[in-house]
Amino acid sequence: MKVFLIIWLGQLVSLIGSGLSSFALMVWVYQETQSVTQYALMSLCFALPRVLVSPIAGIAVDRWNRRRVMILGDISAGISTLGLFLLASTGHLQPWHIYIALFINATGNAFQLPAFLASISQLVPKEKLNLANGLRQIADAGANLISPILAGVLLGTLFVKGILLIDFLTFLVALLTLLITRFPNLSVDSDGLSSQSSLKTMLIEGFDYLKQRSALLLIFAFLMGTSFLISMVTVLFTPLVLSNFSSQVLGFLLSLGGIGMILGGVTLSIWPQNQRYVLAILNFTILAGISLLAVGLKTAISIYGLAVFMFMFSAVVVDTTATIILQKKVKSSFQGRIFALKTATNSSMTILAYISSSFLADWVFEPMMQNDNLVSNFVGQIIGVGEGKGINFMFFIAGVLTILVTVIAYQVPPLLNIEKNLPDWDE
Repeated sequence: MKVFLIIWLGQLVSLIGSGLSSFALMVWVYQETQSVTQYALMSLCFALPRVLVSPIAGIAVDRWNRRRVMILGDISAGISTLGLFLLASTGHLQPWHIYIALFINATGNAFQLPAFLASISQLVPKEKLNLANGLRQIADAGANLISPILAGVLLGTLFVKGILLIDFLTFLVALLTLLITRFPNLSVDSDGLSSQSSLKTMLIEGFDYLKQRSALLLIFAFLMGTSFLISMVTVLFTPLVLSNFSSQVLGFLLSLGGIGMILGGVTLSIWPQNQRYVLAILNFTILAGISLLAVGLKTAISIYGLAVFMFMFSAVVVDTTATIILQKKVKSSFQGRIFALKTATNSSMTILAYISSSFLADWVFEPMMQNDNLVSNFVGQIIGVGEGKGINFMFFIAGVLTILVTVIAYQVPPLLNIEKNLPDWDE
């Protein structure tokens, strides 16, 4: 547990730095271009490598030392941040530079994230998985809480270049914690892999492992479906807020989301061992859907704040409980590939959602809710009409569909009974 805590501390510091630069770059791109499509392209550039690289990354995580994989992933992110800092310092920063840097950063993250998730079951005993994963989410939450407020203040004094420099320095802290620690050797058996296994063989083994455990495939399918619906609109939240309020309000709302994440992480760290994780996935997905629906119904800081808090709390619980199920049910020597596959499938849905949402927002829903027509006349009586109301309408639809998909999932016995019918990998 000591090694995990050292690495966790380094990741916490680095995540705060990454959160600072992400917020600053999001605001900069939107203010420079005033385009939802250009803004969504940032998210697309971060999601695409996770689809393209994750299969190879998963194999690397299961074959190589996971600490070294994390180091390589962090180094690539640090290099991309340093490049943006140099461009901003010389006054040459352009949106397309940010897209390239995000692509490089995401490629490193495609290796780093599954390596970190898979290493948790190596570094932490099973009875402390709740605590470890709760702390992991608290680190993410701390970044979401501190970074937007800090970035909103620092943007006016340090500008983008200063924030990028801070991000690079926090990366060095994370790198140091990885350099001074060691991971236990990964035990390998005939069902796992060998250093002579080909990439193709190892990839097929990962798919076969899932096929033999169909209940895990149901988890994947549910997460993919809800990820698509939720990503359709969450990528539009920043443009929605900035079209109605200031960047300071955006920072305040995102910080409320950070508080929700922290409380979600704390809740999971003390989660009773005998509770069914799959029910937590479904119950809190319902709550996330209600949050999206609320954003669609009314444009008000109080409503947005409550919705963001509820959504991020729910998102933490859903993601972490799904991760714990995989850590318990998937053999350690396969976890790199399985977590990478989870990242790839969810990211593929996210990419489809980003492409769809930017087009629908700019060319369908926004024009629809700003003109006199049957839909705007009917829906406008509930959510209003004008700039930004098309995005509100999209939030409403996504919320309703998310709730509907989850209600259907409640009717699937193999999914509901996965923890009872599928034994833990170490039993």
